[in-house]
Amino acid sequence: MTDAVAFKAPTTIWEADYIVLDQKKVPQNTIESIESKMIKINRRLKKEFKTQSKFDKKIKEEITSDKNGNVSVDQLRDFVLHIIE
Repeated sequence: MTDAVAFKAPTTIWEADYIVLDQKKVPQNTIESIESKMIKINRRLKKEFKTQSKFDKKIKEEITSDKNGNVSVDQLRDFVLHIIE
């Protein structure tokens, strides 16, 4: 048996618990990295959905909200990951 059997893949931001960052305590390069990833995701969504109404329609079809009209973060994350893949 090899050591590769016991290898545990590192978690990604999608698998880890959600963390709120204090911008004053987080290094600037980390903040910039997060912002650049958000911009890339935004561009992919805009490329997929030409208008806001098309995006809203797709969300209403794919994601169910609770009685107060709220959508869970996990559902939204899964929706976005499915769209940009």
